[in-house]
Amino acid sequence: MPRMRSPKTYLQGAAKLQMLVDRGYVTGNQIGIVGTSALFKGNGEKIEGYVPH
Repeated sequence: MPRMRSPKTYLQGAAKLQMLVDRGYVTGNQIGIVGTSALFKGNGEKIEGYVPH
């Protein structure tokens, strides 16, 4: 059975994740990503947000 983690451990983990999300949001805005999700291919090509098929 897995060990239980303390609430403090979860809060510390959540704070770290929020910091990563915030950093990604700021970086995305700085390079022109706005709106819905964008993907980047290995060759650097940007695929804009949701595109229905």
